[in-house]
Amino acid sequence: MFEIKYTWKKIDYENYKKNHEYPAIYKWKFKIYSEEIYIGETKNLRKRIYQYNSKADKTQTTNKIIQEKKANAKNVELYELNISYLKFCSVELINPQIIQTNILKDGFIRKFIENYFILKYKYIDRKNVINKDGRSKNAKSRLIL
Repeated sequence: MFEIKYTWKKIDYENYKKNHEYPAIYKWKFKIYSEEIYIGETKNLRKRIYQYNSKADKTQTTNKIIQEKKANAKNVELYELNISYLKFCSVELINPQIIQTNILKDGFIRKFIENYFILKYKYIDRKNVINKDGRSKNAKSRLIL
């Protein structure tokens, strides 16, 4: 069983604070013709935002995609996930400070939560999610809802 209570906090990605040096799950929203969403995770939010804002760092495909979307969008917003409650199997976490500072340090947990939101937005909320699906070219499985 997995249960999560959360809010998305808007971040000024152009003038972000230097104190964002912690692990996080984040969401980009781009308004081009329709709304497009990108969900990501990082062990250091400040560095990750810097990579997206840096014109020089176009080495990663994701950076290229985000920079292209930012350049072409009518409206761009960046959000940080704030978790107030997290339950996984029999483990229940109710202290948001512990979740943010300790639990999200674990890369497996960040990836799990990132993938949860990708699936939620893509298949339940029917949003236009621009994340790559991560399957190999030879994979045969499909998620059918």
